[in-house]
Amino acid sequence: MVRWWVCAVLFAAAVTAAPPPKIIATAQITPELRALLAADYTIDISVLPHDGDAWTRLAKRVTGDAGNWRAIASLNNEKLTSEVAVHVPLALLRHELQRQIITTLFPKDSLTPAGWKHVATGPAGVESESLWNIAEWFTGSGENYAAIRTANPGQALSTHPGDVVLIPKHLLSAAFGGEGEELTASSKTAEVRKSEDDPIERAPADAPAADVAMEAVATGQPSLTYERNASEPFAVYRLQKGEALYSSVAIRFTGRVYSKDVGDVLDRLVHFNGIDDVAKIPVGYAVKIPMSLLLPDYLPADDPRRLAAEMIQRESAKLARRTRAKGLQGVHIVLDAGHGGTDPGAICDGVSESSYVYDVMNRLKTILEKKSAARVSVTRDEECVLTTPKYELDDPVIGVHLRWYLANSIFRHAIKRGVPKEKIVFLSIHADSLHPSLRGAMAYIPAERYVTGSYRKS
Repeated sequence: MVRWWVCAVLFAAAVTAAPPPKIIATAQITPELRALLAADYTIDISVLPHDGDAWTRLAKRVTGDAGNWRAIASLNNEKLTSEVAVHVPLALLRHELQRQIITTLFPKDSLTPAGWKHVATGPAGVESESLWNIAEWFTGSGENYAAIRTANPGQALSTHPGDVVLIPKHLLSAAFGGEGEELTASSKTAEVRKSEDDPIERAPADAPAADVAMEAVATGQPSLTYERNASEPFAVYRLQKGEALYSSVAIRFTGRVYSKDVGDVLDRLVHFNGIDDVAKIPVGYAVKIPMSLLLPDYLPADDPRRLAAEMIQRESAKLARRTRAKGLQGVHIVLDAGHGGTDPGAICDGVSESSYVYDVMNRLKTILEKKSAARVSVTRDEECVLTTPKYELDDPVIGVHLRWYLANSIFRHAIKRGVPKEKIVFLSIHADSLHPSLRGAMAYIPAERYVTGSYRKS
């Protein structure tokens, strides 16, 4: 009797289970992004996350705005792994992705001077997409169906394969060439950098994004001239279109990265050049930069400081030993999440640097173990590190030294196992509170004069 009841339940479940929806068309836009047009004329977009993705990073990549992460996470029950695709609404995608999806699913569609010409698709003899669907896809709101119907006299609320529907230009969203496209593009450019990123000055809101971007990473040497006979020798750089004093001069030529240091250099430049308003510096303005502030790379070719720096680089190159390791085979990587314990590091929006970089470290560890042959160790894998004898850690400086002490212990054990020194890599991960205009990663390599001596706890 019990067996019959179980079978009956299973049979009922099998009968009531909904069959998977039929697919009319598929658009594989990238290896990670796919769109399906289902038989009920809904468009389902799935995105396969990258290894180590966070919601904000995925949202930035596919929608152009990291702030969309909450909407995407909510739609996917807050679960994000690299093995399971997540679903993203069409309206949230980058404009170019929306267009690629629509033109792939509906290859007969086209943009005309009057608006978007949409050709309905689907199996012959059945109804195709509704005007509500069309309004949602092309205008961002299904409620615009009535206006679309008015623009297409005689069109029913639903379409049939081959029907041609015109979506008027004034109704189109920016992704499909609507009148708001130009306005949206310029506002997005202004959002490339938030206003609070520039405590002293801001680039014009209509400046091209490429011009607003940090110039410190530009290839090639900028054009500098020098005045060595002045009471204080200086270099001259002429500002280009879209360049700002803080990024294109202060950070680029002096190497300052911390907000206070950048601010101090700006104050000196403003005073040295007699600038009244940093927001009104014209294109081509000759900015005088005291040579005492310049990085060696930007000094005259015969300057003693530059010659000394170049000599050190040449000597270092002679000592460099290149090691090859296919797939990181035989490499031992030691990962260190900066700060922790009584030392939270920098704090931004309630998140401590120690928590943030601990998360990054674990993601990196997972990627390395999954995609390489490297052996990976970490300097901490939980909140507390127990020592014998027990040591109460109430000084963050001591904590820093204990971490490198532990890293050195891992290093020595690796050497005993026969791992060459050149194949042992130590990475300490930090999220520095630098000037807001800086982006990307920085590598700190200690100079010879900083690695002499020893440390001891009395």
